[in-house]
Amino acid sequence: MMIVVSGKPLVYSGSQTNGTWENCVQLCHEVDECMLAYNNNGECQWFKYEELTSVQQTEPEDGFTVVFKVNNSTTSTCPSGTNPPTFNNQDAHGTLRYYASFSNMLEVNYTIKYSSGVWTFSSTAKFACPNDYWVYLDRPDIGWCFIPEKAPTSLTYEGAIEQCASMGAILTGAANPDEVKNIMYWTSGFLNSSYIPQSFTLRLDGKRTTDCQSTPRSSDCMSNQGYSFIDSRGATLQYYSYVTDQGARSAPGNDCLVVLMMEGAEPIVDVQSCTSATSVPARAFLCGREGWI
Repeated sequence: MMIVVSGKPLVYSGSQTNGTWENCVQLCHEVDECMLAYNNNGECQWFKYEELTSVQQTEPEDGFTVVFKVNNSTTSTCPSGTNPPTFNNQDAHGTLRYYASFSNMLEVNYTIKYSSGVWTFSSTAKFACPNDYWVYLDRPDIGWCFIPEKAPTSLTYEGAIEQCASMGAILTGAANPDEVKNIMYWTSGFLNSSYIPQSFTLRLDGKRTTDCQSTPRSSDCMSNQGYSFIDSRGATLQYYSYVTDQGARSAPGNDCLVVLMMEGAEPIVDVQSCTSATSVPARAFLCGREGWI
């Protein structure tokens, strides 16, 4: 919710200027980092949470205008009272959520207090993932942090599970088409590393059940029921493109999902050995963990 009032920035350390005031309210609403904007002689001057400490209240005839971004009202009617957005001097609250780095999401919760003609901001900030090596993506019911990792030697399925556990994570896979695109992008990115060969596999979550090893092409065994998954929130075979299909079992023990990255080709999912006997070395794996914990 955007609240326009008479006021001007009082204590601040920096700002951004984009466009004119006529478009400023909409701009601040759409820019995830924007906490407040100011009509600076007809220009749109806006502030991130770490840049602004306080705002001075002014009179309408002074000609100064600011717009606060605050959380939506819990009622169906527009709030009213003195000294908005701190209506009747009650604290106002806002939340910003944006990628503060290339891959890691930041959530900022801030409080606006009013006293003696001055609005003062205080805030707390939290990253979704442990550090910027992780990639944050939203799932419908949860935020999820991914980290694609390299291995010094060919890694078994169980070995990949153990490596993820050592980072406080689990072996993971794709829960939707967007995640598939990212996984293929990360896998291709390993080709720029001299650490692993130009042809390799990346281990994903997903292992064919014992019952389905003898009938991998039955309808049940080619569905999610035919595999066991560690990542219960991403347990699906649905969105991958396969070398053949999810019923492939070219040799005994070929029961684990991998991304196959062959030199000169596009990455694609296959069902290969759960041991180190994959067609090319299993030198990468994908871990995931819940965000915001």
